[in-house]
Amino acid sequence: MKFLSRKKVFVWLLVCAFLLTSVLIIQAPQASQTKPGPKGKVTLRGGGLDKSDFENFEKKTGYTLVYTPQPYDSMEQFIAAVVSGTAPDGYYGYWDWVLPLASMGLIRPLDPYVSKSKDITFNDFLPFAIKWFEWEGKHYAFPWDVNFDVLFWNRDLFEQAGLNPDRPPRTWDEFLKYIKMLTKYDSKGQIVQLGFLLTPWNSKQAVENFMYQLGVGWVDAYGKPLALNPKVRKAVDMVVQLAKLGGAGVKDKLAKDVQISFDKGNVALYIDDAIWRQRDVFRNVPKLNYDIALLPTPDTKTKQVARGYATGALFLPANTKNPEGGFEVIKYFATELPMTWLQESWKQNKKNPTPYYVSYKKAFDFAKKNMIPFFQDPIAKRYYTKRTQFIEKNVDWKVRSSTLNYWEVINPIWDKIVNLEISPAEGLVQIDKLLQNAYKDYLKKRAAQRSGK
Repeated sequence: MKFLSRKKVFVWLLVCAFLLTSVLIIQAPQASQTKPGPKGKVTLRGGGLDKSDFENFEKKTGYTLVYTPQPYDSMEQFIAAVVSGTAPDGYYGYWDWVLPLASMGLIRPLDPYVSKSKDITFNDFLPFAIKWFEWEGKHYAFPWDVNFDVLFWNRDLFEQAGLNPDRPPRTWDEFLKYIKMLTKYDSKGQIVQLGFLLTPWNSKQAVENFMYQLGVGWVDAYGKPLALNPKVRKAVDMVVQLAKLGGAGVKDKLAKDVQISFDKGNVALYIDDAIWRQRDVFRNVPKLNYDIALLPTPDTKTKQVARGYATGALFLPANTKNPEGGFEVIKYFATELPMTWLQESWKQNKKNPTPYYVSYKKAFDFAKKNMIPFFQDPIAKRYYTKRTQFIEKNVDWKVRSSTLNYWEVINPIWDKIVNLEISPAEGLVQIDKLLQNAYKDYLKKRAAQRSGK
């Protein structure tokens, strides 16, 4: 596999980060035209790889892989495939599918297969990533990558404003103060430099991280709504203040002839995830002198932590015809495949390789020790070094995934809140009603699946 020239790999990973869905219908994997290996066939679906990526898997295990690259399925399509008996033996899906599927009995726990394996344990993965996929004491998926949200800041704009370019805002109050200091106007009173940019996407990241710092979420792990919790209201109020300073509240004040974005160098602070912003945007903007930090906290007493998660999940459908083969292929996907990619990246570009942050410890350590210290680009080296430190010291799982895909439910009301169309109090009451109804529907579906109806 040619690591750096394989655009399909990057497309596949991007699809996994933003949780895309489509209207494509799951079909049973097509029959292989090749002669089955000594152990027969095993089927895998998900992602955007080539069959060639699994040649070593076939040689090592004796299975013949029937692989269907398809990163666009929705969870409902997967459920339909399981119910109809057309699901593959192994599957690559999204992180927020795992707990709903596990709680409904639609995917298998991996514990029996790991306990029999001679070459893998759950301790081979970063703790917070493997913990993300636990349900009632059992593990239901192998994690893929490592992601969390960070605060990006433009060092040059800090220095121009008389702020220390090595010192980002630490608390919410300081964050709001910096935003005001870093916003600039022209002679007509229009904004030509924005202290902080709030978009529909990063408003969701911001509120989840602020809630996370307070120890709550939109729902608990079982899907029970928490929208009326005072701590949730506190986090939402903070995002509304950001909207007034860098979102809907300033949209009519932005200079019409200036494109405002962090990438253009006229936004001082920005919240985004720690993978895609740097790799797909900032590395193509060589003059942008940026840095990253953990998000500000409500006060100095609150420890800065990052809400770590794995955007990709590898699991076994409940009615797979070949669970042993399915386990072998998702194990290979989660462990040996990323090691191959990292080693090839290192061979091809030792000055600035691409250190994928997968959850497999061996791959993580390889990137940390053999790749990052040798970066020639000082900004990229600083970014990857800090990112590694955050993963090791500041990422945890106190508020995990949930059995309820809540953003699908609350999106319309949330958009009204951040667009300043309704008050936080009014919006949270509406969100609570939507979540209560969604929770009841989930309980009905779970009961039906468990009873086999």
